[in-house]
Amino acid sequence: SFLAGFSSVFFFSLLAIVTKILFRLKYYRKVIVKSHSLFLHLKNWSTETLMLKKLLIYFLILICNFALPEQLHAQKPVTDTYTDVSSIKLVRPLSKLVSTCFVPDEKDPIRDYKSLKFEDDIIYHGPVPGNILQKTLLLRFNITNSRDTAIKILYFPGYFYTDIELYRVNGDTLIPQKTTRPAGPNGFSFREFSVEPHDSLTIVAKSVFAKTYLNTIRPRLVAAGEIDAFIAVAKTIHTKIHLFTYIFCGLLLMMILFSLSNYLQGGNRGFLYYALYALFMGVMLFSKVYFEFRVTSISLFLESFLDFILQSLELSFT
Repeated sequence: SFLAGFSSVFFFSLLAIVTKILFRLKYYRKVIVKSHSLFLHLKNWSTETLMLKKLLIYFLILICNFALPEQLHAQKPVTDTYTDVSSIKLVRPLSKLVSTCFVPDEKDPIRDYKSLKFEDDIIYHGPVPGNILQKTLLLRFNITNSRDTAIKILYFPGYFYTDIELYRVNGDTLIPQKTTRPAGPNGFSFREFSVEPHDSLTIVAKSVFAKTYLNTIRPRLVAAGEIDAFIAVAKTIHTKIHLFTYIFCGLLLMMILFSLSNYLQGGNRGFLYYALYALFMGVMLFSKVYFEFRVTSISLFLESFLDFILQSLELSFT
């Protein structure tokens, strides 16, 4: 190619200049070689020697540029990266393969798609700020199917989303992608769609945040029919925390029974208040653990409203 030919000419020209200057050097006294640091120290530099030093540095930079692998020069842009759905066995994270855009409520993603500006990556790697939760999330990514048969795949933006729609990009317009919600109690935030054989497409996923401080943006593609396996793998990470919480809820239940028995035997109202306090705390902690990593309408209601209600009732008896 033209670039390769130009690089070769430049390389040999630079080599010829360095060789010529080496022959013309007249003033030098001593070369100290430090084997442990591999640096050359030249004394009594003349003008030509200083020029040689600069040329040697440029020469080393050029050699490193040719020696380094092509992958280290620049990463492939997100717009050119396609995820092959035929290679997904369980789950494939999309966090580094998406472009992100937050749309105010007054904008229509379909009507205003041409004017929307997407940024590479998911922007917020932790919890989403409260002011962003009021907006609609748009994620754009590319997928392809290398098989000879159509493949069904599940799109999953995260655990706390109330409304999810998928669109297919066609030039500067969005076309609604046909999707279905998987059957089963945990399919609330999943959307299943089909990718035709040897087809490549760009998807824009529209998602509405649930009103919770735990909301994160972690989009994934999950193999069809593997929702239960996906949730089971996620739960294994917090097994010890769940076990400790269940034990603590058991201790709270013992304290509830102890306080109620004292109150019924003529104790003051403090025992009753303490029993109610422990009851609401136990219900909140138990529901948190039981519904964690479950994608149901109940879990969304719990994280959005019910946990705050239970905590308020619990504090009212302190």
